[in-house]
Amino acid sequence: RNPRKGGGESVFDVGAVERDDAIDSEDWYVDADKGDDDYEGDDKGFAAHPFKTLQAAMDDERVKAQHTVHVRPGTYAEGNAPAASGYQTVSRVAVKDDVTLVSTDGPAVTTIKGADGCRCVKLGANAVLRGFTLEGGKTTPHVDGKEENGGGISGGSGTVIDCIIRNCSAYRGGGASTKADFIRCQFFDNTASYTGSAGFQKANYFNCLFKGSSSYLLYQAGKVVNCTFMGSATSEAS
Repeated sequence: RNPRKGGGESVFDVGAVERDDAIDSEDWYVDADKGDDDYEGDDKGFAAHPFKTLQAAMDDERVKAQHTVHVRPGTYAEGNAPAASGYQTVSRVAVKDDVTLVSTDGPAVTTIKGADGCRCVKLGANAVLRGFTLEGGKTTPHVDGKEENGGGISGGSGTVIDCIIRNCSAYRGGGASTKADFIRCQFFDNTASYTGSAGFQKANYFNCLFKGSSSYLLYQAGKVVNCTFMGSATSEAS
C-alpha cells in the first residue's frame, strides 16, 4: 500500500506482498543485479522478472499513480531521465507523480548514484521516496542564466523518508532543491557553488541530521523541526 498522509501521523507500509499472479499489478520491482530491462514477457517488472534500472520502471506505461516500485539492494548507476527543455542536467530517475519508490532493505544497502551532469532523483508531484542513499549527483555548471539546482534531488512537492543524501553538488541546493517534506533524512557533505549546500526552496525538514561546513546549509527553507546540525552548519529559514 502506498504511504500517504492521513489525518494524524503518516503511516508507511513497505511490506508489500511480492505478486506474480496477475498482470494488473500495483506493485513493481527493480533489481540492479538480477533485473532485465530487455525482458519482453507480460510479467515484466513483477517480482520474478524485475526491471534492472530505476528509469525503466518509470518509463513503463503500466506504472501509474498510486503504484509502488520496490527496489532491491544494489547500486543504481545506470539509466537516466532526460534533462528538462533548455537545461543540461539529466536525472538517474524521474519518479512519476503520485508514485512511491521504496527500497526493500534500506539506505545502507541501496544507493542511487549520480555523476557529473546527472542528479540522483527528480521527484514528481506527491511522489514518495523512501530508504535510499543518494550519492554523487552533480548538476551541470550555471550557464546561459539557467540555474541547475538540486544535485541529489530536484522537483516539486513530495515526501522523502529515511534517506541519506551525501556528496552531491549544484548551483543552489547541492543536496536538494525541492518543496518536499523530508522526514528522518541525513545530509552529509553536500556543496553548492552559490548557496544552500544541503537544501534550497521551501522544503520542510522533520527530525533530520545535517553535517557540513557551509554557513548556509538550508536557504529559504520552510519548517525545520527537531533537526540536528553538526560542525559549523547553520540554516536560514525565510
